[in-house]
Amino acid sequence: MKKFIKMLLVVMVTAISVGMFTKETEQKNISVQAEQMSAQEKELQDVKKELADAKEKISEAQKITGINHFIIDKVDEKFAYALAIDDYGTFEDNYVVIEKDDYHGVPYKQGDIVTISFDGMGEIGDHERTTQGQLEMLNDGFGGIIESYKKGFEAEKPQA
Repeated sequence: MKKFIKMLLVVMVTAISVGMFTKETEQKNISVQAEQMSAQEKELQDVKKELADAKEKISEAQKITGINHFIIDKVDEKFAYALAIDDYGTFEDNYVVIEKDDYHGVPYKQGDIVTISFDGMGEIGDHERTTQGQLEMLNDGFGGIIESYKKGFEAEKPQA
C-alpha cells in the first residue's frame, strides 16, 4: 500500500508539474498570438489609410480637366481616330479613339478639328467640333502641325 501511495504521489507531482508547464506554454502561445493580431491590426489600419489616401487622390485627379485639340485621321462604322495637335508630345503619335458622331449626331470626317476634354486620370470626357475662335488660336500656335496633317491626308488620297 505504501508503494501504491508513493506511486500515486509521484504520478500526481508529475501531472501537476506537466500541467504547470502546459499552462505556461499556453499562456506564451496566447501572448504571441495576441502580439501577432495586434501587428496585423496595425497593418490593416495602415492599408486602410493608404487606400483612403489613394481614393482621395483619384477623386482629386478626376476633378482636373485637361483639354486638347485633335484632327480626325480616319472614321469607321463606330469610331473616329484622332491625332493630337496641341498635346506637346503627350500622346506620342497614338490615336485617341472617340465616337464617330459629335453630340449633335453629325459624323466626323477626315480633317475635322475636334476638342476633347480629359479628366486627371486620362479618361475621355466630352468631344466636339472645335469652334471658329479656337481654330484661329490653334492656327496661330499650331498651324504648321495642322497643315502637315492635311498634306498627309491629301497624299494618302488615291490619284485620279
